[in-house]
Amino acid sequence: MGLARKIANRIVKPEFIKDAEIVHLDLSDLEIFKPNKSIFLGGITKPTLDRLLNEGDIAELLYQRYHTAAHCYFERSLDYILRKFPLKDDLIKNAVWIDVPNRIGHQWENVQYFYDRYSSLLSEVVIDTLHGEFCDYQPLDDSDIGQDNMASCPSS
Repeated sequence: MGLARKIANRIVKPEFIKDAEIVHLDLSDLEIFKPNKSIFLGGITKPTLDRLLNEGDIAELLYQRYHTAAHCYFERSLDYILRKFPLKDDLIKNAVWIDVPNRIGHQWENVQYFYDRYSSLLSEVVIDTLHGEFCDYQPLDDSDIGQDNMASCPSS
């Protein structure tokens, strides 16, 4: 969802993102899109294109084509994500409790979903014990679960 939102923020007018979930955007509705010249192309690309246009190094047509191509790229990327990624899948929606840094904001119901869905695998797990462990897990300090040192871990 984060990736879909980042791409949508580049080409979709904010009022359409505010009023609808990203997964429900109608990409066939041209009214939802920002004008091509308003698409964020980056802190270097846009000023460079503007400078090249203003200095006469590129024609207006080429300038417009670049913006149109950028719009097409972002629109097709967003369309692909919305069609192919499992954004509406209940398993994905309920896996949020696994996000350790944000554990405090998640609900028991997300864990309950896994318990119910995989009950045959978890038949020996006592739900009251699992609930207690989840409640104990949420308020832990980052240092208690090794999260405070993650930024300093060398990459492999």
